[in-house]
Amino acid sequence: MIGNEALIGNEKGDGRPYSGWYAPAVNIHRSPFSGRNWEYYSEDGYLSGIMAANVVYGAKSKGVYTFVKHFALNEQETNRSNGGLLVWANEQAMREIYFKPFELCVKIGETTAIMSSFNRIGKVWTGGNYELLTELLREEWGFEGMVVTDYNYSTSYMNTDQMIRAGGDLNLSKAKLPSDDITENQLYALKRAAKNILFTIAGSNAMNGFGQGIEYKYAAPPWHIAAIVTDIVIAFSVIGWGAGVIYKILKLTNS
Repeated sequence: MIGNEALIGNEKGDGRPYSGWYAPAVNIHRSPFSGRNWEYYSEDGYLSGIMAANVVYGAKSKGVYTFVKHFALNEQETNRSNGGLLVWANEQAMREIYFKPFELCVKIGETTAIMSSFNRIGKVWTGGNYELLTELLREEWGFEGMVVTDYNYSTSYMNTDQMIRAGGDLNLSKAKLPSDDITENQLYALKRAAKNILFTIAGSNAMNGFGQGIEYKYAAPPWHIAAIVTDIVIAFSVIGWGAGVIYKILKLTNS
């Protein structure tokens, strides 16, 4: 249904189609009083992951990239953005419970987008955590795509330079690098981030065409149509040239 709405347009909203979705949310029901339980799936990591992975896969079948969120250990709303809530857990609990839904969304749902979270794991902000975004998500799980931060307009600890270097790609608000002098390492990280963003968008329904209205969203993009027409013209030209050569050979042979 999310995929179909993305193609048709949201009739109750602005009526426009879309390619990205800030969902599904797969954090864990740790308490019946958690402020986002209505948005999360369950208290079980595997069950949450299987349900969410199928949602992701269904949306992706219609060209929607899903920002599975909030990666990771974002299991409480109270004070979560006040300086970056410090969360502590052992590796077994993280892998078996809190990371599991994200892992399944990557490996089964094949998501190409992830949203990091406000909190810290230990003392390191998740959106600037190299071990989380690069070593675990990309290298171990094989994730390909872009990582966006949670909304960080008023959270100074969510550093853009740290995010880019750690494996993040996009800020969910206005942000700038801490200096106008871009170093070689920063430039490399920015190029990698741009590549991840373009990779995600290129595999989405954003490439279906331009304009509003159902007739545009199922049509091939203009460059695709031009390429087909060019191929047809070349094919007929080659056939015509070949027929002409054969005709001349036969004419010479008969004479």
